[in-house]
Amino acid sequence: MEGGREEQLNSEDMRTVEAELREIYRNTPSHVRDVVSEIVKRTGSEFADQFYRVMIVQPGAHFYLDHEAVSKKLRQSLKHWLADVFQRDIKDVELFTRRQMQVGWAHARIRIPEKLILRGARELKQTINGNLRATRLSREDLASAVQFVSTMFDLALDVMTRAYINRSERNVRSGEAFRLFSLNRNLAAERERQRAALSEWAQTLLFDLQIGSDPVSIRPVAQSDFGLWMLHRAPLLFDRSSEYNRLLNIIVDIDGSAEALRSSGRRERIDHLRRIRRAIEEMNSLVGLLFDRSLDVQGARDPSTQLLNRKFVDTVISAEIETQKMSHHPFSILLIEIDRFDDLQVRLGDEGADIVALRTAQMIFDAVRSSDSVFSMGRERFLIVKVETVLAAANRFAGQLAERYASTHFTVNGKAVLECSLSIGVIEYDGHPDPRELIDRAHRELSERKARRNPRAG
Repeated sequence: MEGGREEQLNSEDMRTVEAELREIYRNTPSHVRDVVSEIVKRTGSEFADQFYRVMIVQPGAHFYLDHEAVSKKLRQSLKHWLADVFQRDIKDVELFTRRQMQVGWAHARIRIPEKLILRGARELKQTINGNLRATRLSREDLASAVQFVSTMFDLALDVMTRAYINRSERNVRSGEAFRLFSLNRNLAAERERQRAALSEWAQTLLFDLQIGSDPVSIRPVAQSDFGLWMLHRAPLLFDRSSEYNRLLNIIVDIDGSAEALRSSGRRERIDHLRRIRRAIEEMNSLVGLLFDRSLDVQGARDPSTQLLNRKFVDTVISAEIETQKMSHHPFSILLIEIDRFDDLQVRLGDEGADIVALRTAQMIFDAVRSSDSVFSMGRERFLIVKVETVLAAANRFAGQLAERYASTHFTVNGKAVLECSLSIGVIEYDGHPDPRELIDRAHRELSERKARRNPRAG
């Protein structure tokens, strides 16, 4: 069922691929296809063995290939896949594409890096073409056979890659949904719970030592409630950051010191306990840091204005471009700048200027709809993605916002800010697929508007 749904999503692309496949077979002489198919069937096991020998030594491949069951199944699956790709005659082109998609989904499901897939394809292509040179094909037929092999590999990889990307995007969405679910839970309580679990482990260790309990009974911190949570649940919240990796290393260090307590004398035991105490203190600090980041929704909001962080601009605009592709509904971009912000910094100081920026951000946020997105693009710059809005409507909104802002008077630390104004560059999405190009257009429009308002400065 899942495969059927993904095929439906890509049905137009798959029809194009199937037409290309028929064209390849029409343009390749049947006796050339016979030779290629016969070589693949006759030496498929040798190809699989050579492929495995080369791939197992590639950086990052060990994790995916160094397993007896995987090795055995991989060799057998590879033989079947090669025979399927290089058939004498394609009787069912739809079945061919569906099988390549299934391979792509499997690669994405186990998250094999694309670089390994491409490296493996190059190795197989070179091996087959090397065997073709040992045949008695004429020069012209050999060229046709090499082209057939290369083109079929490229076509199969094309379909596999489409499926791989489709499934990978779904995996990312699922992971992000779970991440958001985790973030929406009470992380402050979770932070205290894990700190308490770590403290409980340390207290148990000290208590057992104090009453003379056999050190062999000491449970490693990696197997404590804290350690298990850190190893299995924390990655969903914290990613593999340097701080998280440091935490894992500290756990190993603590357990090493705890292990040494088994056979140490009094003086050595005190040294080990001091090391454990310092390690626990560092671990508590790192846990607090990681939770603080998650409590800030992974840095989604700019700390000074509380608007969305600029690092998410491309993501939001790309999503709007995809929506526009299907719905053809317009959207516009407004790039806003507080005028003479440098002068405000001189008059009010950095703290006062930040207060003006915060109040400006609040005014902009209050002016937009809940469906629009507002980003902080720097201390004095803001960007609005205004959905379902053509250029004329966006310009009207910009004018109203500028008028309202000009009539607003701020008081910061007892100093009045009377001359408040905004410069706003407004553009409408023009069909370009790159969100960065759209942002660059907004920057150019803002610069031109500022130059028109102040020709001497421009």
